[in-house]
Amino acid sequence: MNRYQPVLDFVTAYLAEHEHSPTLREIAEGVGYRSSSSAHNAVWALISQGLLTGSPGRALRIGDPSGGGEPSPDSPSSRPRRKRRASASPSARAGGGGRER
Repeated sequence: MNRYQPVLDFVTAYLAEHEHSPTLREIAEGVGYRSSSSAHNAVWALISQGLLTGSPGRALRIGDPSGGGEPSPDSPSSRPRRKRRASASPSARAGGGGRER
């Protein structure tokens, strides 16, 4: 059994009963996690396994029941990384290049 099976079962039951996907807090409370970050990690794991599609905090759908296939385009490994801000020039970091007083 998948270690995240309780989360998948909760989401499946929730979707059958409601017209929208559960929040991370609802998932956490539904499966007995202490924090919503645990639910977030479980949802990402299920997405990467292809068992759920969507992304945490957005609409979730049940994925391929066989668990095979490619990871969701929203899975962590396929998400674009944030661009880093350009750092200050070496002279600015060394204290030079500033306004003289």
